[in-house]
Amino acid sequence: MQELSKSDDDQICEVCGDRIVDNGPGISWIIHDWTCGRCGKHVCFGCGGHSPGLGYGKEDSEKYGDICLECYWELRESYAGKWESEFGNDASFDNPYELGEDDRELRERIRKGGAESDD
Repeated sequence: MQELSKSDDDQICEVCGDRIVDNGPGISWIIHDWTCGRCGKHVCFGCGGHSPGLGYGKEDSEKYGDICLECYWELRESYAGKWESEFGNDASFDNPYELGEDDRELRERIRKGGAESDD
């Protein structure tokens, strides 16, 4: 296993820990990494470029621009709480901001240190 140098540390996703791949010169139109507009983390293509969205997220979208996956999940949880306090049990449909089971499982795997499935 190759030991990472200080310069290599800058090319590791701060959310999932994957190496951020540089496609080299001539392919600069391909976005391969992001900087989160909310927390400032340097993240890979899969963990970056998310939008807070419409509805409760409209102001955050204008404020932060593209955000990382972790900030996206955090904001979704706060929007779910706002939705619950506004509509509560009177709503005729499910909370659209609530994280699904797949999102919760992926978030837990990433927090434990690996985005890969153990299957």
